Amino acid sequence: MKKIILPRANPIFSGKDEIEPITIEISGEIKPILDNECSLASVSDYYDEQASILANALNSTLPQGIMEPLIIKLMQKRISLYCGLMEAKK
Repeated sequence: MKKIILPRANPIFSGKDEIEPITIEISGEIKPILDNECSLASVSDYYDEQASILANALNSTLPQGIMEPLIIKLMQKRISLYCGLMEAKK
């Protein structure tokens, strides 16, 4: 199993509790939700919920110096994917 270790944020205000480390495990399969006769809306809700859980976990523990470049890199990767798809359609 691949393991990635990142620094956690420091409390912004002195006297605040230390930010608790978290472990994110990405190992489950999404196949069961797609095998059932689910509506597009329920599948979309499922992905939205999973994205919110991950976003909240990262935002509450990573330093903003990592979060901001992470958001940019994720957007760049998504844009590159769309550009590649558009090129392939030509």
